[in-house]
Amino acid sequence: MIIYLPHYDNGEDYSDYSHHISSNAYYKYEDAIEEISNNGYNIKEVVDLDEWDIKEGMSAIRFYKITIKDCIVSYTGEILDSRRFAYVHEINLLDEYKEDE
Repeated sequence: MIIYLPHYDNGEDYSDYSHHISSNAYYKYEDAIEEISNNGYNIKEVVDLDEWDIKEGMSAIRFYKITIKDCIVSYTGEILDSRRFAYVHEINLLDEYKEDE
């Protein structure tokens, strides 16, 4: 059985980084998306993931509150994407529970 758990990430690097998960898990992917949408994350984007993100179970589909055009631009003209985002983590639950013998 698969359940869907919304994750929220502040988009910052290193010491400013924070991440939290929803207190709710859902049987339907659409219900997890609805929670994310209700929290203001309505802009859907597909991103390239690095190896670390894949190992951590991050989804390539992210939801943002603001567009990339609204990000801060550095003095070199580079867009600094530190937007808060949300995504849905798929968790595979075991169908059977076995007690230790």
